[in-house]
Amino acid sequence: MPVSWLKDGFHSRKSNSGSGPAMTQQEQQKFVDRFREALAWMQAIQEQLRANDNTAGPRDALEARLRETEKIYHSKDEGQMIVDQVMMAAEKLLQNGDKELRNSTNSKLKELKSQWEETTTSIVYCHSRIEWVWLHWIEYLKAYGEFEQWLAKQRRLLDLKVELQLGLKEKMWQLDQQRVMVNDVNSHAALLERLLDEADVLHGRTEDPSVNAQTQQRLQEDYNDVRDQAKERLMLLQKISDDHQMFNSDAQKFQSWLVSKTRHLTKLMKQDQTPENKLKDLKTLDESVACEEETLQQIEFMAEAVRANTSPAGAEAVQEEAEELRLGWQRLRHGLCVAEDGLHCSLDSHSQYQTRCYKLGEEIGRIRVLLQELDQELEDTQESKSCSETTEEQMEGQWRKYSGVRNTLAGKESQVELLKSQLKELFRFSEDSRHLSDDVLAVVKEHQRWEEYGVKPSASLTWQTQCRGVSSQF
Repeated sequence: MPVSWLKDGFHSRKSNSGSGPAMTQQEQQKFVDRFREALAWMQAIQEQLRANDNTAGPRDALEARLRETEKIYHSKDEGQMIVDQVMMAAEKLLQNGDKELRNSTNSKLKELKSQWEETTTSIVYCHSRIEWVWLHWIEYLKAYGEFEQWLAKQRRLLDLKVELQLGLKEKMWQLDQQRVMVNDVNSHAALLERLLDEADVLHGRTEDPSVNAQTQQRLQEDYNDVRDQAKERLMLLQKISDDHQMFNSDAQKFQSWLVSKTRHLTKLMKQDQTPENKLKDLKTLDESVACEEETLQQIEFMAEAVRANTSPAGAEAVQEEAEELRLGWQRLRHGLCVAEDGLHCSLDSHSQYQTRCYKLGEEIGRIRVLLQELDQELEDTQESKSCSETTEEQMEGQWRKYSGVRNTLAGKESQVELLKSQLKELFRFSEDSRHLSDDVLAVVKEHQRWEEYGVKPSASLTWQTQCRGVSSQF
């Protein structure tokens, strides 16, 4: 602000002040000096403010400017004191009788006050603006540091290999812990957004590289890496838990299936059916059991995958469970095979029994026919004997017939003994042979009847008694 008006104004008014109170040169000079001092102080402050009123640059430069504006801010008291001294020096000039002098002094004081208000406003605004940027930068750096520490902690956790667990319960607990971690990572997205917004504001005010777009992008990428790794680990642990859970479920289902099929086999073998029907049902059951080997192989394949993601003790338990399922399936297949072999043996035995019965029946039939023929022949001989007197020649012929019958019976004695032997063989089978036993006994009795003519097979009565005793057992 120019100050030439002071000299010209006061000198001109000095010559025209004869009618009012006399103003000494010392009072005028004092006002001039105080006024000049105030103007010089405000001008120096304005220059300092212009030199420091800038938020661009690194943080240490901003801190230095903050210290300077803080000094300027605290110097307001000094400036107020200088202004007050000007006001005090102007009091006697305002009491002067010269109206024009008073008006001129008031006008200058008004301008001085305006200049002072403008200066103090600039001081406060400049200091507050730099202080605001500084405080926000400090808060940002604090939040940024905490965020970086959190990122480093998450990286350390994610760098660790997935810990192998004992069983499904422990794997589910581990999965829940990872879900907590993922939720924590997701919750930090809002904090990251605020940090990036704050960094963008700070860069707009400071243009410092530490908060530029590249730095913000790097922070975003670091967070994205942690987030993606956390989600990938969550997916991995989810798969590990799902695989183990599926293995347990399928193993339990297969075990229940084994129990049901074993009961089915036991019930089937106890049913009162023909061997042929049992074999048919057994074959159907065996086919259904054989088809489930593919399911067993899938369970064993799952067991290998589960073992790879399980602790050694847990992996051993999984392997034992899979092996037990395989052994159970093999035992069931073996039981089916044994049952089938037994039925086949039963069928073979029945076939042999039928063949023997057929042969024995044929032998019984042939002997019966022979005995009937002999009986008819003897009856004819008796009739011819009773019809006329028997000559010596006729008697000789009858004797030859009796001798022939005797010889025939003697020749058939071995066949009767063979019938007895064949019947004994039939008694070894589990089937009922009473009808054949009765037929054999009838043949033996018929044969014994002919023994009255002199043919007496050995041990016939003993055999008849044995046949009756065996027959009574059925």
